[in-house]
Amino acid sequence: MNETVAKALVAQRMRNRTIEYLEWVRTPQEHRAYQRAAPIANVPCEAINQWEDFMGADGLNEMSEPLYSGEEMGALREFHEIWDNVCTALPDALPPLDQLVGNSHWQRLTTAASTTHAMMMKRGPYSDDVLERFQCPH
Repeated sequence: MNETVAKALVAQRMRNRTIEYLEWVRTPQEHRAYQRAAPIANVPCEAINQWEDFMGADGLNEMSEPLYSGEEMGALREFHEIWDNVCTALPDALPPLDQLVGNSHWQRLTTAASTTHAMMMKRGPYSDDVLERFQCPH
């Protein structure tokens, strides 16, 4: 496998993990399931920190067509802005999940994740193992 193909597969996998993240964050039932499965975890911290881990300082700048459509990139940038605003609005020491359920900032994050997830699912995930052949829109 050459380096170009390897980088492209990593990019496809990152897209897939981003979709999985949005699926998880958009669904309060998933938050509760995560909490039951890992009772020592602070689920709100996981939700905030995982996005930061995915996007890092330049994650949004590394997205490009044809892997991401223009609409998808716009939706992800908007989600990131909402995520950033929610991070600023919530206390540094995030409370446990049961104290955040119903919080307007947390609801804003889950709603934004749901909207962005819906946008990403128009094209959906790609293979983790096979390089996709993209057709550029006309």
